[in-house]
This record gives sequence, C-alpha cells and structure tokens, in this order.
Amino acid sequence: MAIVAQPADLAERTGGTVAKHIARGDEVMWISLTSGVVTHAFDTFPAAGEDKLKDFDKIKEMKRKELASAADVLGVQH
Repeated sequence: MAIVAQPADLAERTGGTVAKHIARGDEVMWISLTSGVVTHAFDTFPAAGEDKLKDFDKIKEMKRKELASAADVLGVQH
C-alpha cells in the first residue's frame, strides 16, 4: 500500500517499487489524500482572481484518468 499527498506522487515516487511487487504477485493499493488539482495542474489556473479554480472539476477528472491509466499500465488492483 502506498499513501501519498497527490496522485502524481503515486506513479512518480512508487512506480518502480509497485512494479516489483506486482511482478512478485503481491496485491497493491494506491491511496491519494488529495486530487492534486491545485498543486499539480501547473499553468492551468491563473495565479489569482475569481476564476482561479473555474475548471477545478474538469482538471480533477483529468487527474483521475491519468492515475487510472498509470494504474492500468502497472497492474495496480486498487
């Protein structure tokens, strides 16, 4: 089980270890404590203003799909 703050950290920081465990037949689970939208969607939002998070839901879904794709590639079950 890997628990991180942002979804991108799961693939970037644990990908090699996860691949090793999956190859060994271990069950793997990824847990992200946030959506990672504000911290990992660089250049997506303006720095300030009312519309800073206007596309929050759109970017959140994009981040969810990115993580799901990485999980599929590695074979993460949960």
